[in-house]
Amino acid sequence: MTKMRNINELINERAKMYNEKVFLISPEEGTLTYRDLDINVKGVMKFLINLNIKKGDNIAIFMHNGIDFVKSFLGIISIGAIVIPINIRLRERDIKFLLKDSETKIVIADLSINEEMERVAKYLNIKIINKDEIIKNELDIEEDFNILKDDVAVILYTSGTTGDPKGVMLTHNNLITSAKNVIVGHELTENDVSLCVLPLYHISAEVLSLITPLCSGGSVIMPNKFSATNFWEIASKYKATWVPVVPTILAILLAKGLYEKNLDLSNLKFGRSASGPLSIDLNKRFEEIFKIPILETYGLTESTSQVVTNPRDLSKRKYGSVGIPVGCKLKIIDENGKEVKPFQFGEILIKGENVTKGYFRNEELTKKFIIDGWLYTGDIGYKDEDGYYYIKGRKNDIINKGGMKISPRDVEEVICTHPKVLECACVGVPDSIYYQEVKVFIVLKENVKCNKEEIINFCKKNLADYKCPKYIEFIGKIPKGTSGKIIRKKLLEL
Repeated sequence: MTKMRNINELINERAKMYNEKVFLISPEEGTLTYRDLDINVKGVMKFLINLNIKKGDNIAIFMHNGIDFVKSFLGIISIGAIVIPINIRLRERDIKFLLKDSETKIVIADLSINEEMERVAKYLNIKIINKDEIIKNELDIEEDFNILKDDVAVILYTSGTTGDPKGVMLTHNNLITSAKNVIVGHELTENDVSLCVLPLYHISAEVLSLITPLCSGGSVIMPNKFSATNFWEIASKYKATWVPVVPTILAILLAKGLYEKNLDLSNLKFGRSASGPLSIDLNKRFEEIFKIPILETYGLTESTSQVVTNPRDLSKRKYGSVGIPVGCKLKIIDENGKEVKPFQFGEILIKGENVTKGYFRNEELTKKFIIDGWLYTGDIGYKDEDGYYYIKGRKNDIINKGGMKISPRDVEEVICTHPKVLECACVGVPDSIYYQEVKVFIVLKENVKCNKEEIINFCKKNLADYKCPKYIEFIGKIPKGTSGKIIRKKLLEL
């Protein structure tokens, strides 16, 4: 593959090479060939230019998966502007923080999703554009936007230990490098068809189901969202060859049961799982029932998704391991910064062209987590004698619910605004479907009565649904250290 400086060059080259080949299949909206994609992207580019959007401006996207998301995403970064993908499940409080912190100039949104985005954008005096306003006809654009490989293309917000989400800056080179690594790791070709059931506001979908097919010359099937009811039917009808998932999706599909016998899934060669630990039991049960290999992988937003994977050759796959590095370097160090031997635990570090250039407007955090080109992941693990990596936990307390990362502080801050709550503490507890669920311990104010339902209903009104606690427990005192920091381990022992 010719080395591309940026995504715009990649789109132009692929449109010339593949032209009338189908790139994107939307079961709800239709198809886009590579030529159609180029036309649609240029339409968005021209639309943004007419709005006086310039290189380096930050543009938020708020919509479901589909043609509109894809053409907006690629159109924005093709003029050198920066995409801020926003989780459509977020509520007003989180939306307001992201738009302010990211210094968003305009928002392109599906206004039918909810009223909160429009309300917040207007409150912050940010221009909001309905996705249907985007120009759809072919437009020639000859302007050179001088987009360099290390220019930022996307800022993705991820939860941090200090509470507020942090903006991870990913460059054009980060995206293209990571996609190339995926192609090598999964042995993909132009004949492969990815089934995208992960949301495009997440790094996994952006790399695996958008940039990777572009790089390989492949195709992608993109329903608006995941549905266990029609998952197998879509995979069969459009002849998917592989599918990126999270463990929660595998658990849901298992619970749903075997698909109809008349479906032809002979094209579906494998699935790959990331964004959360895949238990050996779940992995084997899924493969036993559905006869489709699932390869466990590992990556972070800061590493532009995947950094290690189990091989396609199942004789080399190891259950319980996330696999071996592809296209980047990994090492494991102890508390003194010394690299450990095989089977010794330590923090996993990553180095390569896929590693983020840093956190948006946060040089201090960047210097803390990226040292001499090495990304300090905060993940604890080990590698075996064959160089296969195993993840065993986090250095911090971030909750991982089905691949969605939740900062305990986000939940605590909302619940503490309840008039009957004195203080609270949030932890992640084991869950067979989602890996972790949210549990909150609450200390009530004196002489008040409150039940669990009241707290949960309050959360549903003020938190994204995936952040809402499943478990509530009222206690007399939150365990804290001498510095006043909550000792979450003690809460898990209660």
